[in-house]
Amino acid sequence: MAKKLKRKEIKGARQARAQVGEPARQNERLLNALLSISGCATLEEALEPLLDAALAVTKMDGGGVYWVQDDVAVLRHYRDLPEGFIREVMRMPLLPPIQAVLHQQEPVEVAETSAFMQELLHRHGIRHAFSFPLRAGGTLFGFLNVGSTRPQPPAQTDIQALWVLVNEIESLFCRLYSEKALRESEERFNAFMDNSPAIAWMRDEQGRYVYLSRTYLSRYGRRLEECRGKTAFDLWPREIAEGFRRIDQEVLRTGRSMEVMEEVPTPEGGRSYWWNVKFPFQDASGRRFVGGIGVDMTERKRMEAMLQQTNERLEEQVQARTEELNRTIDQLQGAMRELEQHAEQLQKLTLDVVQAEDRERRRLAEFLHDDLQQTLAAAKFHLSMLGSRIASDKFALETLEQSKQMLKEAIEKSRCLSHELGPPVLYHNELGAVFEWLADQMASRHGVTVQVEIHGRVDSNSEPVRSFLYRTAQELLFNAAKHAHIQEAKLRLQRVRDELWLTISDKGRGFDPTSLAETAGLGLMTIRERAKLLGGRMIIKSAPGQGSIFFVAVPDVAV
Repeated sequence: MAKKLKRKEIKGARQARAQVGEPARQNERLLNALLSISGCATLEEALEPLLDAALAVTKMDGGGVYWVQDDVAVLRHYRDLPEGFIREVMRMPLLPPIQAVLHQQEPVEVAETSAFMQELLHRHGIRHAFSFPLRAGGTLFGFLNVGSTRPQPPAQTDIQALWVLVNEIESLFCRLYSEKALRESEERFNAFMDNSPAIAWMRDEQGRYVYLSRTYLSRYGRRLEECRGKTAFDLWPREIAEGFRRIDQEVLRTGRSMEVMEEVPTPEGGRSYWWNVKFPFQDASGRRFVGGIGVDMTERKRMEAMLQQTNERLEEQVQARTEELNRTIDQLQGAMRELEQHAEQLQKLTLDVVQAEDRERRRLAEFLHDDLQQTLAAAKFHLSMLGSRIASDKFALETLEQSKQMLKEAIEKSRCLSHELGPPVLYHNELGAVFEWLADQMASRHGVTVQVEIHGRVDSNSEPVRSFLYRTAQELLFNAAKHAHIQEAKLRLQRVRDELWLTISDKGRGFDPTSLAETAGLGLMTIRERAKLLGGRMIIKSAPGQGSIFFVAVPDVAV
């Protein structure tokens, strides 16, 4: 009778048979996965069989496939993942721990990468999760994740088997990824060209169209099917086509790009203008083509024509306006010359009046000094002689003394008036002596000490200049004594080239020069105007409480 096996031995035998059969079943699953994935035409088609194979090999609960785009994990395909987990990882930035896992050469459990990932998996009940990088020709383009909610971890042999599967299909990924990249590149190129306002085209060496952008076709109401393989002679008038061919041949001959303005008819029968850049290029097989990009310049040409017409009209208007302005300017210049002549005549007349006034002053002064004073003196002398004859008549003597006193006062007043009108010293002495005499007069009559400074040769042969400088100094010193209540002043006279400079300064009350008003006699405004008549100028520097400086300069020329 055969020996009866114990229960423990039977269980061990079953486990042994299972372990013997597991590698075979694992290899079978890997082979089936490779066959199912290798039959995919696109990378997107490979996602579902890839995830199916991963779950079958590892016996995990669920998982997902992610694309890596700009350091963001984009979930593209998943199965049996918690909804909350899916919402959180749909577009999750790649953390540095995850990036490090993706570049590992062996599988690493995701929970071990960071506390954040451990907490995320635990929050959604995922007990174990593994990440496998997906590469194409060494370039990382995504990763595969599988996870389980069971407490026990997956067998290490299953993880290694999935790692082998991922590595084995890298060449397939490379092909599918390259096709995907090429397709996306073509789509981007077409989207770029179709949405560009510029037109684009390509022609081969025989002048046949191989590409036309949507903007080109729409602009001229054509379809790509009716244009591809045709030449410019099939689509355009002969003279236009010959121009296209001539430029294309030049580009191919020189191997350089060219920029050209071309005129072509529009479907509506009008004319359009294009600024075209044409350039040579070759494909992978060495065939040569001419590419072109054109910018519509029709509106610009129209605006340029309008601008040219506008400019021509403006030039005509400007020319007419300029001629009118020139005539007006000529008239104004003629009027200005007349005004200048009148001004010169008025200035000369005014100067003549001033000189006549000076001459009259001098004549009156000489009359008072030479005639009236001598007559009065003679009358006084005769009265004195008469007094010796009537010594016995008391009333007559008193009357005689009163008459002598009146004559004395008359002589003194006539002498003062003579000096006021024109002191003899002004006409018979140099200006330096004249101002010294004026200083003595200011001291004796007004109690003002005037310090006189004479620098260089200051005398003048011009009576108007001498008279003006004397009367200016007399007026300024008298005003200072009267209004500024000064005790001292300074008078400086000097010659600078062909001008005589008179400067009078004091430390009196000062005033605001902007509030000048005409005063009695030869006031400040009168001095300034008379200086202008003589071709000179007057400058006043003063401020309340800071004294005053008067500067007068006149040219020393014969008038």
